[in-house]
Amino acid sequence: MGIVSISIASTPAVAGQYSLEQQRHFLLERIVEPVGLTPGSRLLEIGCGMGIQGGLLFDLGFDVSGVDVSDVAIQHAKRNFPGPQFLCMNLEEANVWDAT
Repeated sequence: MGIVSISIASTPAVAGQYSLEQQRHFLLERIVEPVGLTPGSRLLEIGCGMGIQGGLLFDLGFDVSGVDVSDVAIQHAKRNFPGPQFLCMNLEEANVWDAT
């Protein structure tokens, strides 16, 4: 499918006022299905915070990696969602775009 960029940081589901089931439904209805993502697809969540959406997407069958600048948030993500790969890094300082 190539690269698909989706921002979920400003969605109501992230605000913590919804149950995990409601957030899972939101991710399916508003992101996974409209974009046509299929289980097994590789997803990178930039600014993953405490890993909630990454954990939910992993549970739906996606190969998820999450990146955040906050070590505290990444430790929380790893502790609560052991499936995805979570990395603490500042992408502004990473040379991820210079690969040849």
